[in-house]
Amino acid sequence: MRRRASFGSALVIVLVHVTSLLAMQPAHAGGLGLVRLAAASGPITLGNVPVRVVLSLPQGTITHQAALVKAAARGKAILRLSRLSARAQPGITYQIYFGLPQHASPDISHAVGTVNFFNIVSLPGGKGKPDHSLDFNVARQLESVLRQTLADLAVTVVPEGVTAPGSTPVIGAIELLGEP
Repeated sequence: MRRRASFGSALVIVLVHVTSLLAMQPAHAGGLGLVRLAAASGPITLGNVPVRVVLSLPQGTITHQAALVKAAARGKAILRLSRLSARAQPGITYQIYFGLPQHASPDISHAVGTVNFFNIVSLPGGKGKPDHSLDFNVARQLESVLRQTLADLAVTVVPEGVTAPGSTPVIGAIELLGEP
């Protein structure tokens, strides 16, 4: 009996841990029915200092501002970081912030997730994934940006440590997607 209780307790702890890890994973947009609301093309090379990238609205800015409001209200605004690559493992992670005002210190209200390049760099002789991308739901942060200024429609990438020499981590493109 004692073993079963111990095993059952361990199983609950493992399930809680796995559930917590799944809750921290990026949102999956799937791309179905989503349109580009704003974007920044790269390459955006990451290093040892924070990088702030302002997203541009396409032509028809008023129409796209309405689409931004709609995406935030529906709770479905997807930030997609695509074409991630690196020559070698950078050895660190990068914190991603959305809507962080220029010159502001990073805070939890703007945090959307973490990027690492662990599965992006292939082993010697192997092939890397050609279009590795990550999606994050930023509807809550987009609501905040819309209350302030579109000048803060930006992504800030903050390194958590010192990048390994010669690793050259890159984000190929950044898009903000939403339902039409």
